[in-house]
Amino acid sequence: MTTIYFVRHGQTDYNFERCLYGSTDVPINTTGEAQAESAALKLKEIKFDKIYCSTMKRAQQTCAIINQFHNLEIISNKDIVERAYGEYEGVLESSIPNIQKWKLDSWSFALNIEYENGVENITHLKDRVWKALEQIIKDNDGKTILIVAHCGVGRVLRAYFNGIPEDGNINSYRLANGDIWKYTK
Repeated sequence: MTTIYFVRHGQTDYNFERCLYGSTDVPINTTGEAQAESAALKLKEIKFDKIYCSTMKRAQQTCAIINQFHNLEIISNKDIVERAYGEYEGVLESSIPNIQKWKLDSWSFALNIEYENGVENITHLKDRVWKALEQIIKDNDGKTILIVAHCGVGRVLRAYFNGIPEDGNINSYRLANGDIWKYTK
């Protein structure tokens, strides 16, 4: 049985300002550093065999803080980067018309919207992340793994382990900055 711990990166200024962003590569802020330290302390006693991390700064910084207690090689993986938000990258949520409906609809597999404005399709995100996850599990059978990435990645990972809800929407599978989820496969 493989055990996977998933950590969402610490807060960024974009999180604080409530901007949409995914492929915009921004660092964590001082609150994010504190959240990463808190996660590091919670995971301090876990013996990880491998650590995988998104290639993005915010995840890399969070991962480095957690890794201070483990001193393992961090394996960067471009397939677990956050979902791209296209023309909405860096845009304040409050300036996007009908943002709550848009956010809900964008996480729906039932709707499976194909965007023309550069927003990554939910099924594409799922397929990309699930393929990476299945390779990680295959390569690490019976081991304990840490993955540090993003909220969108965490949502589709949760769908992998817990299933996609009957309504097809994983919007409720949200996790806060610095949250830790544990799975076994």
